[in-house]
Amino acid sequence: MELLPNCGSDRAWVWTVLSDYADEEAKPETLAIRFANSENAQKFKTKFEECQTDIVNNLKNEANETDNKEKETEDVAKQLEDLTVKDSNKEDASESKDNKVEGKTDEKDKKSEDKTEVKTEETKDEPSDDTKEKKDES
Repeated sequence: MELLPNCGSDRAWVWTVLSDYADEEAKPETLAIRFANSENAQKFKTKFEECQTDIVNNLKNEANETDNKEKETEDVAKQLEDLTVKDSNKEDASESKDNKVEGKTDEKDKKSEDKTEVKTEETKDEPSDDTKEKKDES
């Protein structure tokens, strides 16, 4: 966008935009603004140009950041490609997994055995219903 004086006036500016969404539909527009005095018109022009410069700089920074992220991603991908797994470790790992699985099932069996023992002990300690009734009658 370029800010141009309107009809040679030092109090008015004109610029063109490719897509104005004021009517909810994108279409190219020519916009204008007129100020009460030339001093305010110059302040507007200065700020307008500063904003344009800031936008360009921000876009460049974002592009650089994107490039840096892409480079980092490529570096990580290369490092991942260099990783290897040794065959001897695979055998050791599979043996240890088998041992772990066996250990887990043994522990579960022990726990279930312990529970059944506790239940049988509880039933031995509790008097039967018949003996309870006889004690109550006495």
